[in-house]
Amino acid sequence: MAAEKDKTLASALRLAARRWAVLPLHTVVDGHCSCGRPACGSPGKHPCTDHGVKDATTDEAQIRSWGERWPDANLGIATGPVSGLVVVDVDGPEGEAALRKLGLALPPTLEVQTGRGRHLYYTVPDGAATKTLAVHLDVRGAGAYVVAPPSMHACGRRYEWLGLSEPAPAPTELVALLQPNSSAPLGTRESPVEGASAQKIVEGQRNRMLASLAGTMRKRGMALESIEAALLAENRARCEPPLAEREVRRIVQSVGRYKPAADAGAPEITAEEARALLLEVLFEVAGFFQSYLAISDSQRDVLSLWVMHTHTIEACDRTPYLNIFSPEKRSGKTLLLDLLVLLVRKPWFTSNATSAALARKIAEVKPTALIDEADTFLAGEGERVDMLRGILNAGFARGGTFSRCVGQGAGLHVEDLDVFCPKAIAGLRELPDTVADRSIPIRMKRAIPGEVRSRFFRREVEPVAAALRNRIEMCGVGLLPVLKSARPQRIAQLNDRQGDIVEPLLAIADLAGNEWPERVCSALLQVFVPETDESNGARLLADLREVFREAGVEKLKTIRLIDQLCLLSDAPWSGYSRGRPLTGHALGRLLARYGIRPKKWREGEQTVRGYCAADFEDAWKRYLPTAHLGNGDQSATPPQRCDSAGYEHDTCGTVELQSATAGGEDMPVAVQSATSPQARSPELHENQRCGAVAIQEALPDEGAL
Repeated sequence: MAAEKDKTLASALRLAARRWAVLPLHTVVDGHCSCGRPACGSPGKHPCTDHGVKDATTDEAQIRSWGERWPDANLGIATGPVSGLVVVDVDGPEGEAALRKLGLALPPTLEVQTGRGRHLYYTVPDGAATKTLAVHLDVRGAGAYVVAPPSMHACGRRYEWLGLSEPAPAPTELVALLQPNSSAPLGTRESPVEGASAQKIVEGQRNRMLASLAGTMRKRGMALESIEAALLAENRARCEPPLAEREVRRIVQSVGRYKPAADAGAPEITAEEARALLLEVLFEVAGFFQSYLAISDSQRDVLSLWVMHTHTIEACDRTPYLNIFSPEKRSGKTLLLDLLVLLVRKPWFTSNATSAALARKIAEVKPTALIDEADTFLAGEGERVDMLRGILNAGFARGGTFSRCVGQGAGLHVEDLDVFCPKAIAGLRELPDTVADRSIPIRMKRAIPGEVRSRFFRREVEPVAAALRNRIEMCGVGLLPVLKSARPQRIAQLNDRQGDIVEPLLAIADLAGNEWPERVCSALLQVFVPETDESNGARLLADLREVFREAGVEKLKTIRLIDQLCLLSDAPWSGYSRGRPLTGHALGRLLARYGIRPKKWREGEQTVRGYCAADFEDAWKRYLPTAHLGNGDQSATPPQRCDSAGYEHDTCGTVELQSATAGGEDMPVAVQSATSPQARSPELHENQRCGAVAIQEALPDEGAL
């Protein structure tokens, strides 16, 4: 840490020696801005000083004084006449796409790799205006600044110098666009982002200015929800005094009458650009959830991938439900659904839908259904509950339909409603076995006093979440063609149904690369606990196997079997039927589905009735795994991914050669054995495919600057 502080101060002094004015910025600590605001909209980017960019200087004494006062600060460079610089900010894959669309040829120059894009430095003797050339493509000039190396980005990556060692002169085309009376082809405005001075909107101009901003955003194709979030943030930041929120929403409703321009919308990005964006988005979504929820790392990773899955549902034949449950109330289930509403594709939050409303809404809108209080409308028996259960059972696979009779008399006919869509279902009680079998369990817990989380204020979180959701949407569009042909390797420790439903998440994790393929394997094995996911029949088979092993005999009387089952402390058999123990009749009914029936034999003078262990062998082999991962226990076998040929591969770690038989020949196959996270290479094969080896060269040091 001391070395990084010294490097930042040394960099600031070198920049000042070049007559580039610098200033201290807040930094990022554990994913949060050092300013201390929970909902900071610009973490690690805004100034520490009272007057912001106006305090930028080349004075060595002042810079050293800042270094002592804020030793961990990030570093900013003032642009415009004060430093003779303009900087083109290409913000991620979206910015690269906008730059191509603009057709602006920018010559090679000094560059900086940012957290998600790049900065291109150019010299302009008289400075230039700060302008937005397109969405995610800005030019920092007069009155603005940029973050400089070796600052820390919110994603955990440091800014780095790239390209040439000196900035090139700004090209004529760029200078022309930055003249005061010029206008950028894709819409130009002064940018308050990252340090440009944002003018306050005084009383008497508020409605007109906000309506103009809303109209511009609508013309560019932004959704009304995103416009509302952006306008509310602009209102709070610039209007003096701010308008009432109902007035801002009225402005949004007004522009909603107009259709977006025919060619409006987010710039298209290539699959490679989408994959680069995906890695960053997943980390951001994971941090978003962990800021507000007391959840495990495994649950956080599964939720992050599931959010992206909702935006790529068109590429999937199956969708995993989320089974969000807890043993007690006030454990964060509804809060999790509130957070999902802000990020998922077409959210529909409901807690009292009838079967007809549920089926028709899904068929017409294709939403992401977020169902709260599921234990209230799935409880009990009867036709209503059976119909709801049928919709949920059918809706996890593409083509699943809910059939109903409509019309009267001669017009009576059968209507098939498509009920395929992502669903998150929250409640206190466990879901019906068939629905739970199609779900990933997310067991919520109450936060304890030591688990500090940010308070959730929807009005403050919405603008941040809206920007994140826009990036998720863009990423999803770019990934669709790749995901449609993805065939991810399965996790060997999961059963067939679990392997089917998690396939979309594995495909997304493989595209993200880096550590995500390993993370998703470990996460899924942690959230799937076999004992709680089994049906009553499978649980009974497992418990009977334990009873026979403990007894050490080949056959047991029915009454003794039931007594031993009821003695199992964590089993449901002592209160199986409304608080009463399992009966011999119920036992026979449960086992009959597996073809196991009681037998009679003589014990002395008596004929007794019971079960033989040999009759269970076939069912034990077919329906029970040979080994379980306990609740929180570590398996001796690391997570395995199986390819289509049936080989099993470890998901991470060091590389060793083993022999595998393929086509009758012994062939060396590269597999990766499990190692500690510290020993893992930070960069693996781009798809993290097991058996693939990536050879990398050492990265060069920071540039001469």
